[in-house]
Amino acid sequence: MRAAKIVLLVILGSCCGCSMQAQSGAAPAINGPTVFANNQNGTDFGEAAIVPDNSDVVQGYEEQAGPQMHFRLSRAYCDKRTGSQQSASDQASFLCVPDAVTIDDSHPPSSTPNKNLVIVPFKYGMNIDYPGGLEVNSTWLGAHANHSVCFSGETNWLNQDSCQAGGAFWAEDTTDSGGVFSSAFDISVNGAVDRSRSFVLIAADTYTHSSHGDMLFAVRDSSDSFRFQFGTSGVGGADDPTAYKNFTRARIDSNGKGYFDGGTQVGGADFAESVSAGGVGTQYEPGDVLVIDTRWDRQFSLSAIPYSTLVAGVYSTKPGVIGATRGSEDPQLAAQIPMAMVGIVPCKVSAENGPITRGDLLVTSRTPGYAMRGTDSVRLPGAIIGKALQPLTSGKGQIEILVTLR
Repeated sequence: MRAAKIVLLVILGSCCGCSMQAQSGAAPAINGPTVFANNQNGTDFGEAAIVPDNSDVVQGYEEQAGPQMHFRLSRAYCDKRTGSQQSASDQASFLCVPDAVTIDDSHPPSSTPNKNLVIVPFKYGMNIDYPGGLEVNSTWLGAHANHSVCFSGETNWLNQDSCQAGGAFWAEDTTDSGGVFSSAFDISVNGAVDRSRSFVLIAADTYTHSSHGDMLFAVRDSSDSFRFQFGTSGVGGADDPTAYKNFTRARIDSNGKGYFDGGTQVGGADFAESVSAGGVGTQYEPGDVLVIDTRWDRQFSLSAIPYSTLVAGVYSTKPGVIGATRGSEDPQLAAQIPMAMVGIVPCKVSAENGPITRGDLLVTSRTPGYAMRGTDSVRLPGAIIGKALQPLTSGKGQIEILVTLR
């Protein structure tokens, strides 16, 4: 026990001596580095230093620390100078590896910046700088809001001083205005998470939580898909590499085709096809009755002849599903219009062939883009656009119809 105490005192004395070597006088002040090595900035075997940020061989990236103390770990140079203390084996295995910084008699350390890990406080927090990758090898990595300094009256959980705030991860952009923001919010009742009011957030965001632009989800191989899973974790569960596909509920493949095991529900009420329209696009508006344009393939135009058998559909106001032959990023897609061919859709109608009542068969009229009641049974086959679901007693207007081309 006595020998152990002596050894402990020696160690403590040595450490105290290290920590005080940059202090002097009655009022201690640290003006230079406390260096835990016998070299300067990693010339032999690396270096650790604690030093004011504006007094060291390197400053923090933010350059807002001034005399604040920072901690520095310096990589050892690949030292090829005459009289280098580095062994050939150390150089081969640790020091002269790819991407190492090399010095020699012609390029001394004073002219060759080294690679330094710097941990430094700055205006908005704590900054870690390193001119390469930072890799974390740990069981898990997390961030949690500091609720010892939060404001209980702040109810917006996104505000950093709110006691409702969760941890926040940012993958930042090049202009320091935002990036990918990830956080979480929960309501706990009797120690259990209330799933009806709790969520995880991933957003393309600015620091003021406004739009940062598109969020891109990418896979790199044509055999990969986006999969949306529901299921328990663990062995045999949704995150088990041998079983995860059993828990897929929706998938989008590399061709953009979507698979939804439970079906889909959309806000519109009709199926439409994205089509080209003859003439100027601004001539058309939702509710117009469209016919096949015989001048061009796959082109459509406003109806203008009664009982036209070229009738094709109605310019959809709010399509539920739109079929298209062009890709989603094709600039020509924006010039096309959605033509409803199945379903319930608002349609322009005219009472020029008499009042329209619910259930009436509708055909094209003389008024461009308008439908009317069809009464000539001989001319009806091939000219019916649909059935009226609402009445129109006189004049012109817009009613809902059931598109049933026949």
